Amino acid sequence: MRAALAALVAALSPALANGDGVAVLLVGADKRPGYDERMATLHFTAMRDDVVVPLGADVFVLSDACPSDDGLKTLANLAKSYFGSALAGVGAVAAARPSDDCAVFPPGTNTKPWIQWYRLEKCWELMEAHEARRGSAYDVVVKLRSDATPRPWPARAAALADAAARRDVVHAATDHVFYGSRPAMAVACHTFSAIGGVFTGGGAHARDRFLPISAPALRDTLRSLDANAFSKRTWQSYSKAGVLYFPVVLPGDARDPAAMAANLDAAVAAGMTYVDASTARFDFGAMAEGGDKEVGRFVTEKDFLVWLLHNNVTICDLDGSEMYLYKGRSIRRPTRPCGG
Repeated sequence: MRAALAALVAALSPALANGDGVAVLLVGADKRPGYDERMATLHFTAMRDDVVVPLGADVFVLSDACPSDDGLKTLANLAKSYFGSALAGVGAVAAARPSDDCAVFPPGTNTKPWIQWYRLEKCWELMEAHEARRGSAYDVVVKLRSDATPRPWPARAAALADAAARRDVVHAATDHVFYGSRPAMAVACHTFSAIGGVFTGGGAHARDRFLPISAPALRDTLRSLDANAFSKRTWQSYSKAGVLYFPVVLPGDARDPAAMAANLDAAVAAGMTYVDASTARFDFGAMAEGGDKEVGRFVTEKDFLVWLLHNNVTICDLDGSEMYLYKGRSIRRPTRPCGG
């Protein structure tokens, strides 16, 4: 069942010794001229005090500009100020002023919703270069953005133990923030390559509406989500699993989350694991709208989940992170344990 994930991870993973470290990948756009001092202070303080320091993490940053001494509040300059010696690598896309300690990457796409995925893939490359220099790979990788910080985070020992126990799980608060073992995060952090290779152009999902997915992984994904994830009034900080397609094996036309889960239970009980349109009839969850059902395009929040499920990765919630600091405002978000 895990063959697709194993093959992809083997291609993406360096031949390095395992370490016991945590890497944080911080990606985003510089906010000039929309920089907000209060919001930046809130989020960078939360990232430092709730994530970076407790996890003992090394931080890698990919944004629009390299660090500078000009006093501008760029993502790189803020990271340097708040994270200090924890800052292990910095990169920028098409930076005007490259420097010796800042990797510069060419623009990868002009499609706005896809830029975040390009930045993330290049930030992964920063991390890989650091791993090669130190001779060991990280065990846990965390993806953050500068205006979305769930709280509290698991302790370092708990995060490492979780990654060791379940190598095929990503814990996610939508596509904003997610973390997991290095193998699972290798899949998540190469979503940009999948956009062109799988979802658009001549990719498999551009031709066929339904990519093969893991039924057990989708079942466990649904079980890990609180009821708030299945209401459009409250789903902002949750993965949008209610819009996904699922194998229909039971009689009836119900497509609500309970029906999705019941069909997945029945599919797994019948021995259906990695399912495609040749082995199962698919339908979309009741929350799906027109754009969620199209082929030949990449719908960010939905297709990020499809890409993970296609590679046998379960998407659990950020269980335990019941407050969500989003754009300077704290939102309560009840959670469930991984797998329900």
